[in-house]
Amino acid sequence: MKDEARLHLKNKYSLVHVPSVHKTSRWLDVYKTAVAAGDAPEQAGITAAREVFPYEFKERAVYSEISVAEILRLLNYNG
Repeated sequence: MKDEARLHLKNKYSLVHVPSVHKTSRWLDVYKTAVAAGDAPEQAGITAAREVFPYEFKERAVYSEISVAEILRLLNYNG
């Protein structure tokens, strides 16, 4: 798992800490579930961030930061 992707998650969702590999994997799992349920990619990312980082997540810069598609590319996810 690339550190760059974890850093982008921190910035995109205004997290206090760079997420661990475990939490990043959990975010990806929740993201996949949300997309399968019909959420658009950016909304699925928000859904996952709310669930995995409930005490840190802030929505203020979500759309001005890197896209979820780019983070997924860095995580080598081609779903």
